Amino acid sequence: MLPALEALAFHWGDAYLLSYFRDRWAALRRDNYRFITADTLTELRNAIEADYENNPVPRAYDPSGATDYLDAGDDDIPGDDDPDAETLTVLRELQTVFPMWAITYSCQMRSWIARTGDKTICENSPVLLAMALTLIERRERQAKQDTGWDWPRWWNVSPP
Repeated sequence: MLPALEALAFHWGDAYLLSYFRDRWAALRRDNYRFITADTLTELRNAIEADYENNPVPRAYDPSGATDYLDAGDDDIPGDDDPDAETLTVLRELQTVFPMWAITYSCQMRSWIARTGDKTICENSPVLLAMALTLIERRERQAKQDTGWDWPRWWNVSPP
């Protein structure tokens, strides 16, 4: 991780999700999911500071209802309807892209949920879930690379 990105994540990671996508840096507010984009990390930091000054992001933000059913199995949620065909297609794609995660959709909560080991991620859209999982996996790959961990061949990716 770049030193400037480490500093940005240290200071702003609890209020914004940080990512690099299609040659642009992006920060996603954790409270209302608005994006801030920039060409450089310095521009992104300045944009985050301006955004936060005008409208602070709660630092202990947790979407309402996100933890209500985390320990319940999908069949245990009362009144849960079957997802439509489009939702099932997106769900299958997410499961293909992130095979290490058990990904489900809760109609009642209208949430996308990913579980693995000791982690549970709950987001209101499949795009936000994919971003969160990408960031988590990137952080884990970096940590494993720093410790000299060997990459599994089935990942078909090279370390950053």
